[in-house]
Parts: sequence; structure tokens; C-alpha cells
Amino acid sequence: MTADIVLIRGIFRNQAHWLDWPERLAARFPGSQVICVDLPGNGRLNHLASPLNSYSACQSFRIQVRLQQPKPRPLHLVAISMGAMLALDWQRRYPHEIASLTLMNTSVANLSLPHQRLNWTIWWRLLPLLWSGTEASERRILALTSNAQSARERALAGFIDAKRRYPLTGINMLRQVVLASKLRALHTPHCPCLLVSSEQDRLVSARCSEVLAKFLGASVCRHPWAGHDLPLDAPTWLEQRLEIWLAETT
Repeated sequence: MTADIVLIRGIFRNQAHWLDWPERLAARFPGSQVICVDLPGNGRLNHLASPLNSYSACQSFRIQVRLQQPKPRPLHLVAISMGAMLALDWQRRYPHEIASLTLMNTSVANLSLPHQRLNWTIWWRLLPLLWSGTEASERRILALTSNAQSARERALAGFIDAKRRYPLTGINMLRQVVLASKLRALHTPHCPCLLVSSEQDRLVSARCSEVLAKFLGASVCRHPWAGHDLPLDAPTWLEQRLEIWLAETT
């Protein structure tokens, strides 16, 4: 490929939550640099205030990419949840920079109902756990976001370490909720776009991806049993779909 791959995580999460997936993608796509970015307030940028608008978020992503990219090349944006909403906005603002969009388990405010975008029966159980760095709390978070026991066990130590190294403040959590509530789909992308959904996602209804794909005129790919954290539950399946998809776009 003649483009690089940018990975964007969702609300409250950072690039450490990809675990070894960036390295796996780099091995599968040796012609592309795999670049991870963090929303300000998360990960290595947890000392910054999380943006309240998509423009500021996109500018931060673009700066992070340029600092890691020796020579500017088009970008394949691969993003999940709120990260996918921001990827869509990035393409709207700077279409010449984006070669393709792969949007996983996401939703937008103008197309889906609130109870479809966030399963509040689970989110109210999840939010109090985000401040705790204990193994028990992280196990409970993983139980809500992942449907694969083996994947949860593989991720547990790394996720605990990420929480302790990059704590998320309460104010940045609130700012990210506000940001997510404002994100909308406003255009049809000027690049190939793939929606990927987990049919058994318990946080965001798979229906949201279906509706968004119809609005965008995009293709849809569905996984039958994975949870919200699709790259954690089914990394090989997702890599294979990406390989096929990106080959078709070039």
C-alpha cells in the first residue's frame, strides 16, 4: 500500500488498549507505517484537557501523525466507537489526507436514538469502575466490553497497567461525554468507507452501524459474537477483513 494506517481509540481509552494489535497490523501490512494517536486527556496526553469539539480533536490527531510520519502519505483511518466518529469528521475537514475509513462499533447523534448509542443499563455500572485501578474493577470492565474469556485474560494485566500509568480525570471523562454527544454525520465521505459492527455489542447497538452505513453509502461487515472491543475479541478476523478491504481500495 502507498498509505499509512492510523488507529484511533474510543471514549476513555488510549493506545495502550490496542495491546499488540498495532504490531500485528505492521507485520501484515509491511508497506505501511502503523500510527497510534490519543485523544487529549487520554494516555500519554492525560495531562491535557479533553477537547469539547471535533475540530480540536482532529488537529491534535493530525499533529501526532505528522510527528511520527517521516514523509506525509495518505492515511487509512481505522477507528472504534467515539474514535470512529472523530475519524469521520477528520475526513470531512481534510479529505485530501484520507485514503479510506474503517469505522467500528460507532454511532452518531443525528441518526440513532440515545438508548441505541449507549446502553445506559451497562454504562451506569461501568462509569464508577473507571476511577479504580484494582484488578477486580478492570475484570468487571472487560466483562462488559468483551465477550471472549480468553481475550479478557490476555488483556487484563495490560489494561490495569494502562489505567495506573495514565489515569483519567473526572473532568476529562465529563468533557469526553459532552464531545461524544455532539458528534454527527454531516456528509458522504470522498473515500471508501467500511462499517464494522459486533452483533453482540452490549454497549452500542449494532443497529447504529447499519443506519450510519446507509447514510454514508458505505459497506458493512458484521462479526457474529464479539463484544464492543472488537479488536480485542477477534483480532485475526478483523485483520483479515482489513486486508481484503484495503486491497480493494487501492
